[in-house]
Amino acid sequence: MKQTDSSVASPLTQPYYSSDLLVRSLVRVGIPRYKAYQITHNIWEEIGQGKKDEKTLTRKVLLVLKKKYPELIPHYKKWKSIIQRKKPFIILLGGGTGIGTSTLAIRLAWLLEINQILGTDSIREVVRQFLPKQIEPLLNVSTYETGEHVQLVKSQKDALIYGFLSQSKKVLYGTEAVIKRAIKESSSVLIEGVHLIPGEMDFLKQYKSKATIVEILLDVENPEMHRQHFFKRHLQNANRAKTKYLEHFSEIRSIRDFLVNQAQKKDIPIIENTSLNRAEKEIVEQIYAAAQN
Repeated sequence: MKQTDSSVASPLTQPYYSSDLLVRSLVRVGIPRYKAYQITHNIWEEIGQGKKDEKTLTRKVLLVLKKKYPELIPHYKKWKSIIQRKKPFIILLGGGTGIGTSTLAIRLAWLLEINQILGTDSIREVVRQFLPKQIEPLLNVSTYETGEHVQLVKSQKDALIYGFLSQSKKVLYGTEAVIKRAIKESSSVLIEGVHLIPGEMDFLKQYKSKATIVEILLDVENPEMHRQHFFKRHLQNANRAKTKYLEHFSEIRSIRDFLVNQAQKKDIPIIENTSLNRAEKEIVEQIYAAAQN
C-alpha cells in the first residue's frame, strides 16, 4: 500500500482564506474594487506557496494599509471584529418599485458576507398560498394595482395607499417570521422590497438586543431618472417588461412619495440611488455605525 506524506496537509485541512473574502474586507473600508483586486493579487503573488491562513493575510493587509491607507487601519480592524462576531445582521432595504433595491441587495450581501437575500415579493408569494384569493384579493396583485381593488375610499390616491398598506401588513407578518428564524439561528439576512414601510415594523424592537438591525430606504428623487430604471431593467431581463411599469408610473411614484414621507417622519435613513457605488458606500457606512452601538 502506498504511504502518504503526513507533512503535506490535505486541501480539506489546510488553512484556507479565500481571495474573494480578502477583496471584500478591503472594499468594505472604502478601497475601490479595482484597487482591492490589485492589492489582493499582489499579496497572493508575494506569499506564493506560503501559508494563506487568516493571520498571515491580515498581517499582509495591515502592512499595505500602513503604507498606502494608514487612516483606514482602525476601520479595517473594527470591520473585522464586526464580521467575525456571532451577532447577526438584519438588513432591511426598502424602496419603491424600480428604485434598485434588488440590485443593491446583491452587492451588499456579497460585501457583508450575508448568504441570505429575500425579496418581499417572494414573501408575498408564500403568504398568499395560505390566504385564498377570495379572502385576501390584494395579495394577488402588484402594489401599484392595489387601488383598483379598494372601494369606498375618498380618492383614487387614497385607495392606492390604503390598498398598498393593507397588502404590506400581510407581507410583514411573513417578514417577521423570517427575521425571527434568522435570529434564532444567529444567521444574517438581507430583506429588500417595497413592502418594508417605515413605521410599520414595530415588531423589530423586540429583536434589537439580539441582532444588528438596520432599516434603510433607497430612493430616486428625480422622476425621469426613476423612469429610466425600468428601461435598464427591461434590457437586463426581458421578462420584466417595462410597459406594465410605465403604464402605472404615477401609482409607483405615489407609493414612492408615501414611503419617503414615512421615512422622514420616523428618521429612517434615505439613500439616493443615482450611483450604485455611492449608494453602496453610504449604506455600508450606515451599517457600520449601527454595528458599533
